[in-house]
Amino acid sequence: MAHELSQPLAAVCNFIEGAIRRLDQNATESAVWGLREADRQAELAAGIIRSVREFVVKRDPLEREADLRDVLADAACFIELLYRNIVARHGGRIRAQRSATGGLDCRFALPLLLP
Repeated sequence: MAHELSQPLAAVCNFIEGAIRRLDQNATESAVWGLREADRQAELAAGIIRSVREFVVKRDPLEREADLRDVLADAACFIELLYRNIVARHGGRIRAQRSATGGLDCRFALPLLLP
């Protein structure tokens, strides 16, 4: 998000600097084009800020029924993704699979690292 917002703001600065240089050279038409482009980029940045504001606005919690096994399976997938990187760096094993009873069996094994 920071990149999405900083890119149009940097473009605004560049267009305004270019417009100022062109005004110094009496290149009015080119300066007006630069200012219009700066305005367009500023509108883009404002749209990004609006969408972030709408996302952050406090809302009533959404409630719905869910099978706890499915919720835990989804959580286990996220945990597995997180630990894959750790396991890759330090060695070890990951195993996540459905058990015979339909539950989820997750095992993470890392080597013991002593200082």
